[in-house]
Amino acid sequence: MTSATEYENQIENLGIDGLEMSVSTAAEAKTLLAQCREKQKELHQIKKMINFEIKTIRANFKESITNAGAVTGGVFSVFGKRGIAGNIRAEAKRGMTRRRDSALSPYDDIKLYIDNLVLSLDSAKLKLQNYIAENKVEKNIKSKPSNESGLFCTGCGCKVDKTHKFCSQCGGSL
Repeated sequence: MTSATEYENQIENLGIDGLEMSVSTAAEAKTLLAQCREKQKELHQIKKMINFEIKTIRANFKESITNAGAVTGGVFSVFGKRGIAGNIRAEAKRGMTRRRDSALSPYDDIKLYIDNLVLSLDSAKLKLQNYIAENKVEKNIKSKPSNESGLFCTGCGCKVDKTHKFCSQCGGSL
């Protein structure tokens, strides 16, 4: 069984926390975008392992919680003190449930941390995708030569007819 601290170390080794991205070309943005996707896959894999650990912990405690206080409570039941026996069993079950919850708590915290990192990577991916798209449009506009016999769309750079009010390629207003 892997401890919660070991999972924290795995996440730390990914180098995501405090990651700053700056790009100057679309190629750099595409490379960073691929790295973001890869980091997200690794985080999802770690989260999957954590979920397995949580299931294992729950399974280990399930029988203990079910049988908690059975022996002591059974002794009181034999002597006719069923109320006391029920209270003993209930308190034993509550104690086992608290122990289970405290064992699960670090794993739940790590899962929340992973979710926050995935959201941060989603935000970074969106910014990178927008940067790539903006540079693609600028590249298309710059690569199209000016042509006096026709007009070009300012949105996507494709050639449009003078009589049209909207671009047939991107739908932008002319």
